[in-house]
Amino acid sequence: QLPAVVQQSEEQARVSEPCLHDIGLTDCRQSLFERLLNWERSSGRTQFVGSLYRQGRMHPEVARFASENFYAAERLQPVPLPHQEEKGLGYEAPAEDALDELLKQRRVLYLDAREWDNGNAAIGPDLTDRREAALVASLLVRIHRFYGSRFSPETTVGVIVPYRYLIGLIRQELKHYDNSLLQQVCIDTVERYQGSQRDVIIYAFGISQSYQLDFLTANTFMEDGHPIDRKLNVAMTRARRQLIMTGRTDLLRESSLFREIISQYGTDSIKNA
Repeated sequence: QLPAVVQQSEEQARVSEPCLHDIGLTDCRQSLFERLLNWERSSGRTQFVGSLYRQGRMHPEVARFASENFYAAERLQPVPLPHQEEKGLGYEAPAEDALDELLKQRRVLYLDAREWDNGNAAIGPDLTDRREAALVASLLVRIHRFYGSRFSPETTVGVIVPYRYLIGLIRQELKHYDNSLLQQVCIDTVERYQGSQRDVIIYAFGISQSYQLDFLTANTFMEDGHPIDRKLNVAMTRARRQLIMTGRTDLLRESSLFREIISQYGTDSIKNA
């Protein structure tokens, strides 16, 4: 999970006092829980440390990427609960275009936001951000149509974004659809979504410049030679039944983890969707 938000750099947060090193406090960015866990492991004690191996939130297809990349040792398994044993998504509304077909067929999906344009996106100073906001708004409308009377703003769908200004852009795009229920959908940062869950999660990576990738991957560390991206892990594991991700493929490919997501869950094109 995500650590506390710390503004200080690694050098500024480093602890130099030997008496604090003696109790395992070497970095002020570490939480008490993390420090206690490291202390037990370094002392060779295992009786007070345990890991969860079963989860009751995600459908196995949704959980697969996180399980393979972030929980390689634990290999998370479903409880299982009824929604984790579903064979399909159960969307009965007919597909109206190619994007509808993708959403009805794919439990985990990545879409290149640059390819989307519904006629409302080509305004404002940043076309990429507008296109991604327009795509997210369209996805929300489609999810609402698929769920029909079962739709609930509190439980059906949520949107995770890295920057708060993207929340405003998505809200603006939703006004084109005049849907009061969609205005109640929670659109927030991954930090605010910790501990929450929705049937469907839309994760808009929201970067339009290369330097923003550093912020997006700032909570990444190496474990047994594998990159563990805490922010990505928390975002992906909020979804119960379906996970939809959007972003700029050309920029996201600079990260090995995002490159793997695009490879596994990307689609050739949504230009004609």
